[in-house]
Amino acid sequence: MTHQVAYAINNVSGTVTVKSSNPFDSEGVGSRVTVHGSAVVAYGKGKSIRVFYSPEIGPDHHPVKSLGQDWTVKNGTVVDYDMVERNSNGDLWYRIGPHQWLYGPHLSLTEEDSYRQYSNSGYGYVKDGAVKYHFTKDHKMVSSNTTVIKKGSGKHAWHWAGKGKKRHKVYGHANYWAEKQKKVKVTAKKGMSTIDKTITQGGKTYMHTSHGWVESSSINYTKDGSVKPHSFDDFINNQLKDHSKVEIYATPDSKNALNWSIPNGETFTVVNGHEAKSGDGKTYIEVTYKGKNGWLCEDDIDDKNSNITSADADTDNSADTDTNYNANVDQSNKEVTVKIGPLYAEGFGVNPNIDSVNTVDISGYFKHDDQDLSGQQSDGSFVATQADIDQATEIGKNYLIEHRYGHMQVQTSLDYQDMSDNDQDFTQLSLYDYVDVSFPDYEITEKAEVTATTWDCLAHVFLNVTLGDLPTSYEHLLVQASEDRTNEKITSTRQAIARSNSFIGAVQEAMTLQGTSQTQAWETLMAKLGNAHYKTDKAGKKTLVLDESVKDFANHMQEMVTNIDNFDNFLKSGGGGMLEPISSDGSTSWNNVMAIRAKNNDGSYMEFNGLGFNFHDIYGNPHALFGIDDSSGEVTGNFFVDQAHIPILDASHIKTDTITSLGTINGVLHVENHGISIAVGDATNLLNPSQEIGGLSLDSPNYTLNLGSGSVNIHDKNSGAITHIGPNQAQIGGRNVVVTSSDQPVLGSWIKQYWRGPSKYWDL
Repeated sequence: MTHQVAYAINNVSGTVTVKSSNPFDSEGVGSRVTVHGSAVVAYGKGKSIRVFYSPEIGPDHHPVKSLGQDWTVKNGTVVDYDMVERNSNGDLWYRIGPHQWLYGPHLSLTEEDSYRQYSNSGYGYVKDGAVKYHFTKDHKMVSSNTTVIKKGSGKHAWHWAGKGKKRHKVYGHANYWAEKQKKVKVTAKKGMSTIDKTITQGGKTYMHTSHGWVESSSINYTKDGSVKPHSFDDFINNQLKDHSKVEIYATPDSKNALNWSIPNGETFTVVNGHEAKSGDGKTYIEVTYKGKNGWLCEDDIDDKNSNITSADADTDNSADTDTNYNANVDQSNKEVTVKIGPLYAEGFGVNPNIDSVNTVDISGYFKHDDQDLSGQQSDGSFVATQADIDQATEIGKNYLIEHRYGHMQVQTSLDYQDMSDNDQDFTQLSLYDYVDVSFPDYEITEKAEVTATTWDCLAHVFLNVTLGDLPTSYEHLLVQASEDRTNEKITSTRQAIARSNSFIGAVQEAMTLQGTSQTQAWETLMAKLGNAHYKTDKAGKKTLVLDESVKDFANHMQEMVTNIDNFDNFLKSGGGGMLEPISSDGSTSWNNVMAIRAKNNDGSYMEFNGLGFNFHDIYGNPHALFGIDDSSGEVTGNFFVDQAHIPILDASHIKTDTITSLGTINGVLHVENHGISIAVGDATNLLNPSQEIGGLSLDSPNYTLNLGSGSVNIHDKNSGAITHIGPNQAQIGGRNVVVTSSDQPVLGSWIKQYWRGPSKYWDL
């Protein structure tokens, strides 16, 4: 492995403004930002990680000493950090104190006791019954509890004693006076409240209000004047303005940090300065900040507020590239070569007449551990470490296997004569058989496959067979071990979804509005989701008919979005795990890869294979499955989740135990059980079957009951008789028993008309 540093120097003048980037994104290399939280060391049971003086690659990137030994932190330790930086290798580092940095991939931000805290601003309504929390000194968010006194169960201060005449009251009933202490959760005061701080812990987000800490789901932002608090990304972007810095380098080389940083927004005037084009393709500008002279990378320069021009754009600056220039550039050769070998394939290395040695550059497969400083010499130079030598040796061995060193390439054809003359009678060979092919000069025997045949259909013999093929395309054995954590990859690819084009965006947009505008936004979303529909009158005017109240709909949508936001924030944390391959034999190897697994630090994992996705907890229990299922004999798309939030569900058949409706169920609903059928919205008028009354119908083998908004009908299926009760008429078996009209508006008038008995018995 060879690393050569070379620079092309130009004279420049102008102004330069420093610009820091978000270290939580991949482009934030060299930037550090102030952010507070805690993390858990997750490096492996019984192991420890070292504390480094500086996160940047350079002379100061070395372990911190304590009592002459490297200062280490044990696995499982909870550490507090106040700053985060992404170094030139693209790795995140967390500062736990001045000149005390821990390697980010060895920390977990999702395990128990870890948390993330940031200042915030917002204004919302704390819901009634919201549980109040407090943040303990050991950084745990717990519910606030209080002790209440529960009165005894006795109804009176006395009780009865004795029997018969001796029965009397005895005062001093124990159960009446007995009191019991009980712990209950404290609830925060409901009402509008300011929000000034946010903490995320254990997959939940908590807001600090003027009434105390509450869960984010306990705050409503639909009241007039509400302001939704910022997300963590918004907080980081604000921090970058006044609480971030960028690294400068001792030379125009990202691997030679000066361990000196410049605040974001700082502006420099460059007069007769220098610009260097480094071997890494980056351009660096020479700057001086608080007495320190260093080089600022182009990625950390604000193009909009900077103006750099070449001092002599038209002159030959070749003189500036020799040893007479005055720029602070180290032109020494920084070169470490790891050389091993020769390595011989099995059976070789003993005969110089046939052995051949090739020199191979394997630097493309090699990765040096920048934390391993065992190769540093007393004069500051470096030599290959033992780990470097071991890694290069392993790569060399894999190179021999991949390129089939020690194996002869077999590719030949045999005709019928050749096959029949052979002692083994190759005329019986068929496609895909294997034969032994000997190379006497090298004392080597190779297995060769029959890859092609020519068959004589009349003579029933092979006219020709082909042995061997082009060299097998082996799976690459030199794949580099991935050091990048899954959560960092997820973070670097995040992008905002257009608010107006998504369900979440539409709800959040409605929550920012007030008054009539907010109501219109909710009604528009209700119509889009099918919770409201337009009705056209005879004049052609459309009117929106709501299937539930706007208030109920808004409350449900906000609750759903809060749950989805919490879920989304938890997913963005990444789980702190790594991606690993799963081969066909179940091992974590890149040979015959059958699945990719994203394994979290707690042992849970998400796995993807040719049939779908699945997530299992630390006990192996499934919580989310999505893929192809052929267990029924047919290939069917299927999925399973513990809980789902779906704005619109279009299904032809639903099996469920319980349905809880927060709004209106539209359309016809049929329920059948034990021979009884109930239909809602699908009843007919039994007196006039062609007329639908759209009410409630209850049907059994013997009877049918239909309930309309103005009638009740009962049909006896055995006799055909119909009983009908309407607003002004009642029939039993098809015969009127009660009829009212304008001149006989009450039942009594109708009865009196048809009364045949003595009038003295009828007195109205």
